[in-house]
Amino acid sequence: MRGPAIILDVLSVLDPLPLPVRELVRITTLCGVSSNATRVALSRLVAAGKVEHVPGETSPAYRFTEPTRALNRYVRAALDAPAVRPWTGEWWQILPRGRARTGDPRAPRLTALEVFHFAQLRRGLWIRPANLSFTDAQLQERLADLDGRSAGALLVCRFVNRRRERALARRLWPLPQQAKACRQALRRLERSLAALPALSLEAALQESFVVGGEVIRLLFRDPLLPTELLPASWPAGELRALFHRYCAKGYERWAEFVGTVPGDRTALRTLLLGAAAQSRAAAQFLGGEDALGTLQRPLPA
Repeated sequence: MRGPAIILDVLSVLDPLPLPVRELVRITTLCGVSSNATRVALSRLVAAGKVEHVPGETSPAYRFTEPTRALNRYVRAALDAPAVRPWTGEWWQILPRGRARTGDPRAPRLTALEVFHFAQLRRGLWIRPANLSFTDAQLQERLADLDGRSAGALLVCRFVNRRRERALARRLWPLPQQAKACRQALRRLERSLAALPALSLEAALQESFVVGGEVIRLLFRDPLLPTELLPASWPAGELRALFHRYCAKGYERWAEFVGTVPGDRTALRTLLLGAAAQSRAAAQFLGGEDALGTLQRPLPA
């Protein structure tokens, strides 16, 4: 794993509290990232506006910026029970204000739409089934919360030819690839869950970061479509349930790590308590790079 991904994983659990650099270095070193590489990664994350230095701290510390914190709130919920409701057949359509393009300040709109799994039907028109568990107005509020802009025009529609909807879903979302990737992740997660207790501490922490990060990325990509539009035996729910168990086992190994750290362990104990609370609350999202970047990686064919 790269330094930025590990840093964002850790800070997402601790958010909104800062974490001293020395504690970050201890964790990244366990995952094979040197102290120098960690500090370079921190500098790049600061330059990208994802993390910030906390003024007034006696030792250097970092935390999420407000935009990253807003995104993290939604990302962390991706592993909990999906916020969906029975589908009435309605679809949401969004026409973002302006044209999103590279370097354009309006580009974050695309990130906000993708967080809620909208797909681009055609240039300037994004669409998804209206089965998320909030109202039209709440959807617009959440989109604006992610990028600080008005969501643009929101339309609600129905298809006259309902038989076309499943074909449209297959065209807009890579459902067969996602199902295949989830089943592969289930097998790897089962193997890792069985192996984790017997691994050395360093190997267990590395394993939990790598395997957990892969599952996080897949679960966040779950478009949360209605059952009527999904292939048979959609595996995301099974993967989510197994990942909750995996988080609990990973927490046990991280507890061992905190016990080995000399000196003041306040920050790491806070981090561990945050991870434990997430496990008890259905293992909420630990946050991958760019989804806080890992989410930008393509699915395997």
